[in-house]
Amino acid sequence: MQNAKLKCGLIETNQGFYNDTISKDAYVWYEENWKHDEYEHIHERAQLTYVEEGYQYLHIQQKIYLVPKNHVIWIPSGVKHRTTSDARSVNLMVILFKKLLPSDFF
Repeated sequence: MQNAKLKCGLIETNQGFYNDTISKDAYVWYEENWKHDEYEHIHERAQLTYVEEGYQYLHIQQKIYLVPKNHVIWIPSGVKHRTTSDARSVNLMVILFKKLLPSDFF
């Protein structure tokens, strides 16, 4: 795994594909001055992303969503997505869920 990268606690083993070695059902990852990749990626955890500073565009299933400062976006597990931004800096808090509650809370 010489070329593996760590993103939000997950290990990117091949470009855009993440290996989940974390045993917890959910965890929080905070990233200051987030640097996004220009390519789509996918992981088996559902993702709730809070933009603390700056803004992001999330590209999901041929749609682009603007997520401004102090807003969140939900990305279901197994959905390809990518992010872009022209903001000077982007601070994110990401909560990644292995299992969801029986009823959808979002």
